[in-house]
Amino acid sequence: MTPKHWTQWAQDFDNHVTDAFSADFNGVIQKAMDKLHNARRKRLFVDFGCGSGSFVLAQAKKFDRCVGIDSSAGMIELAKRKARRVKNVEFVCESIQGYDDSRVTNAGLVACFNVITATSRSVRDKVWRRIGGMLARDGVALVVCPSLESVQMVTAACKAKSLEPTRHMRRGGVVVTEGVSQQFFTAESLVAELKANGLKSFLLEKVPYKWPHEGLDGRVMRGVEYPWDWLVGVRRVK
Repeated sequence: MTPKHWTQWAQDFDNHVTDAFSADFNGVIQKAMDKLHNARRKRLFVDFGCGSGSFVLAQAKKFDRCVGIDSSAGMIELAKRKARRVKNVEFVCESIQGYDDSRVTNAGLVACFNVITATSRSVRDKVWRRIGGMLARDGVALVVCPSLESVQMVTAACKAKSLEPTRHMRRGGVVVTEGVSQQFFTAESLVAELKANGLKSFLLEKVPYKWPHEGLDGRVMRGVEYPWDWLVGVRRVK
């Protein structure tokens, strides 16, 4: 999806698009946020790929300063309207891949949810390095990435039930959903990609979401494990 596509979606985004935080019915992401929050990290929170700003605004009271960054002008305009009365939040429209991280440094906590999905490794590497460049020495990032193991599990379950899966796997971890190709990750490939970009993981958890977000009927899929994204906690390698 390009910034232009997201701008076209912006006006109805909150009604028709469910982000990773909203889909997290077990509260895995918020529990991780609360566990990692402390006096040092409360200085600055950055949501890298903030969409309509809902997650930033949900966390605003816990931080001294919050910054939401997104490449879609329409999304940023929507976020700014929602944040009119919130004084410690600012929203910036910038390219995710080309963002100048020198403008936002020493972040105590960075969130980046289902943004690192480009099929180009060089593009993904730029985003990982941007995240690393934003972090304070003791800062951490929480990153949500789509799980390839989840797609494999759902595909096998659909085959067993004689159903057509809504996602189709290609070589190299690429998954096609409604004609859009995205990079999905195994736990192993995710940790390896972090390491290649001067980062390391300290947390890796499943974030389950319900079947309608997969385009499947939960009644039909009863008894099958819920699909999931990966939540990875990230630090810079010192």
